[in-house]
Amino acid sequence: MTSKGPVDLPEKETSERISDTKDLILSEWEKAAVKEVAPAKWQGHFALLDHLPHFLDQMCQELSQSHSQNIKTLTAKIAQEHGKQRAKLTEYSLGGVLKEYQILRDVIVRSLLEGGPLNEADREIINHTIDKGIEEAAEAFAKVKMDDEKRINEKMEAALRVREDVLGVVSHDLKNPLSAILLNSKMIINSQKLDTNVQKGERIYRSAKRMEVLIEDILDFAKMQSGKMTLEIQVEDSSSLVDDTIEMLKPLAAAKGISLQVKNPPQKILVRCDHKRIVQVFSNLIGNSIKFTDESGNITLSSKLAGSFAEFCISDSGRGISNEDLPNIFNRYWQSPETARQGSGLGLSIAKAIVESHGGSIWVKSKLGHGSEFYFTLPTSPQAHA
Repeated sequence: MTSKGPVDLPEKETSERISDTKDLILSEWEKAAVKEVAPAKWQGHFALLDHLPHFLDQMCQELSQSHSQNIKTLTAKIAQEHGKQRAKLTEYSLGGVLKEYQILRDVIVRSLLEGGPLNEADREIINHTIDKGIEEAAEAFAKVKMDDEKRINEKMEAALRVREDVLGVVSHDLKNPLSAILLNSKMIINSQKLDTNVQKGERIYRSAKRMEVLIEDILDFAKMQSGKMTLEIQVEDSSSLVDDTIEMLKPLAAAKGISLQVKNPPQKILVRCDHKRIVQVFSNLIGNSIKFTDESGNITLSSKLAGSFAEFCISDSGRGISNEDLPNIFNRYWQSPETARQGSGLGLSIAKAIVESHGGSIWVKSKLGHGSEFYFTLPTSPQAHA
């Protein structure tokens, strides 16, 4: 009996080798992805693998078809679905998706080389399949993100249209009848026929005036948010700004028994500003001081030249502001607990926006129980010392 030598088994095709080690390849890929792609660590096993097992199966099909380099439609679809799935995971970026395919390429090639040689034709097919997968996944990922962004923009545009409609109602349908209320209540006050009628007229007028201020605050803030507020910049004498403010607000302060005065004659400084808007800043800041200053208190307005800026200060002998509240003082809609619902909560944020739109700064110094000092600056004109 003649003994036979060892039989040489035919070498396995690359596609078979990938198919036989598929689970190992996916396991190694998962470990590397979790380590190198940040969002991957938050995904469950099946969500992380997603369409990659099918992608590997299709790669094997490509390798087994006489080394065909034409990527089949199914391969593209699988990669597209993978890109779409990753786009729906908000933590993923396009870079993360590309990195996953690069890791898959490295793991496949390393696994094959550990089991034997890898011919150049098969290596080229693997690279081409991975590259095509990257291309299809990236395109699908970007499309989902753009569609999402488009939907968000459409919702934002719809919200802006609603806001514009509301502002239209506020500025027309509310302001017009409010103006009529103010006019007629003023006529009742001026008639002075009956004290009771005059008192009622005064109450109506105060309430309507408060409504008017709230409406103006809302409209101003909406204009600032949408970038539609325009400034009429001119060279102004800072002393005229101070005088106009004092003349306008002194009766309001006097009605509460508060002294409103200028500290020394205001220094004449020429500034570049919108007169109406800066008087509005003064009005908001001094109005805030009046609100928080008790009867017989004092509010003082001063100005000085500070480098290339005019610096204004409104100081009061009011309640002061706690350290906890100071960081919030210029935030929109913020109000201290004791004065909640006494206004729109926009006055100081509007003042800040106006000052900053002029290129100035605004800040506050205060200590609870020791009054407050509000400062703001405006850029001077070249003839500042005129």
